[in-house]
Amino acid sequence: MMRLFLQQAYTDAGCGGNGAGVAIFADDLDEAAMQALARNVGLSETAFVSGLLSSCPVIRYFTPVAEVDLCGHATVAAWTVMAHLGLVRPGRHRQGLREGEIRVTLDNSGAVWMDQKPPAFDPILDPARVAPILGLAPEELTATGLPIQPVSTGLTDILVPLPSRRLLEAVIPDLGAMAAFNTETDTVGFHLFCMEPRNPAHTACCRNFAPAYGIDEESATGSASGALAAYLWMNGHQQERYIFEQGHAMGSPSRMDVLLACDDTRPTGVTVGGYGGTPVETTVPPPTSG
Repeated sequence: MMRLFLQQAYTDAGCGGNGAGVAIFADDLDEAAMQALARNVGLSETAFVSGLLSSCPVIRYFTPVAEVDLCGHATVAAWTVMAHLGLVRPGRHRQGLREGEIRVTLDNSGAVWMDQKPPAFDPILDPARVAPILGLAPEELTATGLPIQPVSTGLTDILVPLPSRRLLEAVIPDLGAMAAFNTETDTVGFHLFCMEPRNPAHTACCRNFAPAYGIDEESATGSASGALAAYLWMNGHQQERYIFEQGHAMGSPSRMDVLLACDDTRPTGVTVGGYGGTPVETTVPPPTSG
């Protein structure tokens, strides 16, 4: 019988994070029922876990308006719930997706680490096209010397460098224009960042918007964090571990850790990790697909 949980993921020192719905034992739900339940839950993503008795459980991800191929924070949420219920143990696991599969590691501290795809870099975008969407001047988008570029480690987000945290926090995007541009460029959202994190031990401070998928803004984005680490490595910011903070603008601070495997010229593997809070079971009734 399906059970539904609300779960924070990518928490920072046990607080904040990004909420996800997690439906386990969802084997009997079809796509229409999953979409309707995700809309009822109303969080940025809901994860639906099936095949729990197999060696490769399948997780599908739905925003309130559409299915997406992958979601970092909902992956952390789902595996945190499964571990809390004693359904999985620490170690390395296979996870099926709508298409293909990934590897997930539960460590003994309770962190969930998700392997992502090798990064793919799309052509650099013109700041003059992006600036009006963010309510900024083109020169504010060129001040860092870094490019505006769509990058994917599973989902493609447009990475936008800003010169200061003050400017990052002040951005009020035109969500309609943003959604239209994401549709035009076949991207999921915009991931804005600056290299002025609140915590000096962190790498960057970020904000993420995906209005084309019903997400005006979210407080933690694991897929974009992997893409950002690879982008920074390719642009001269090479380090062993990247730590990204997000969600302060929403009152829900989050932390994502990223490890890269690299050859001499580029990142070849991406792993994103973080912690979940305590699962809360809820009684939102499962919808029908009719």
